[in-house]
Amino acid sequence: NLPPTDAATDRTGRAILLSGAGLVLLGWVVAIASVTADRRSTLAVAELDLRNTTRAYAEHVDKTLQAGDQALRFVRAEYLRRQPQALDLQADIAQGDIIQADFNQLGIIGADGWMAASSMPFSRVDLSEREHFCVHRESQGDPLFLSKPVLGKVSGKWSLQMTRRITLPDGRFGGVAVVSLAPAYFSRFFAAASLGQDLEIALVGLDGIVRAS
Repeated sequence: NLPPTDAATDRTGRAILLSGAGLVLLGWVVAIASVTADRRSTLAVAELDLRNTTRAYAEHVDKTLQAGDQALRFVRAEYLRRQPQALDLQADIAQGDIIQADFNQLGIIGADGWMAASSMPFSRVDLSEREHFCVHRESQGDPLFLSKPVLGKVSGKWSLQMTRRITLPDGRFGGVAVVSLAPAYFSRFFAAASLGQDLEIALVGLDGIVRAS
């Protein structure tokens, strides 16, 4: 047999190199496909966890707001049933008629915009320029309003003001019933989940304003 020529040797070498390069390329393709599949799987699991977590938090927030609204309706009904001077929210809470829970305060703003009753000691204060008063004074119906975080003039604490309009029997505007929720309550609840330092949870209104974080 004759020894291979230089040209044949070159062709053989190139074939080996191409085969090796093809195997390396195939290996990278397989590795990238595997990583992509793992990433998609990880993202799918994370998205499912996030969806379930969000649903659980939403249900808790909803129940908290429902409890606040229940207290709000009770305070308003008592204000309309009694003479305003006879409404004693501090006594109602002490007797267990109202469970204050995580509320900073419960109160009544009179039709003139001045604080008329509160679950805590207070001096008469003018709230006529507050958004949660104006929105009811200037509209009809019975919408539930939840304010942006504001520093309460009576409680002295940051609060989310839940309010409903008081309508007198003759249809006139009679003031606003107020339940002050503590944003810190939601923040503590979010933080208790211990979901990791790189995760942020926020309660954001449809107006784009963060209520708690």
